[in-house]
Amino acid sequence: MCRWLAYSGEPLRASAVLLDATHSLVAQSLDSPLGAETVNGDGFGIDPSLYPHLMGTTDSEVLFHLAITNGLADDPVSALRATVDLVERIGRDHGVMFPMQGTVAVADGATIWALRYSTQGRSRTLFHSADIPTIRRMYPDAERLGEFGEHAHVVVSEPLNDLPGLFTEVPESTIAILDREGYHHEPFRSAA
Repeated sequence: MCRWLAYSGEPLRASAVLLDATHSLVAQSLDSPLGAETVNGDGFGIDPSLYPHLMGTTDSEVLFHLAITNGLADDPVSALRATVDLVERIGRDHGVMFPMQGTVAVADGATIWALRYSTQGRSRTLFHSADIPTIRRMYPDAERLGEFGEHAHVVVSEPLNDLPGLFTEVPESTIAILDREGYHHEPFRSAA
């Protein structure tokens, strides 16, 4: 199962979230404490103009292109709902009992929309950071927090460290929206 990370905010050394954290993305790729099965890595969304040049068939690429087709640029939440509806409808038409299982993030450079959803209602984990001013108040002596700007947001499959309050779990069938104002959760829909 893939472990992944999305970041938005001020420029940051990539190693701050990929390598240096206690439970960095690299550490998770080797041993995922919250993962349900063997960890692997595949798939990244790509620019639509590159679609004819795809060499692989990863589900994340297909899902991303379906979301673009369903209006991702104009209304990410509605596009993700329409995309999941399509995946579930086609899956069920082909006898797949639980066609959708995933965590998804899309971003436009200012906002991250992060979805946790599965048809079965038992998705893999998804977390996001609390806002940086709150984290700094909770941990005023944590020098490492100086690397992060006021508008930094991290969305990740599982927390990057064990400090209480730094990461909030996204509930099942929920979309987390993180922007300059902070974050909020919206119900995606009930599991089918």
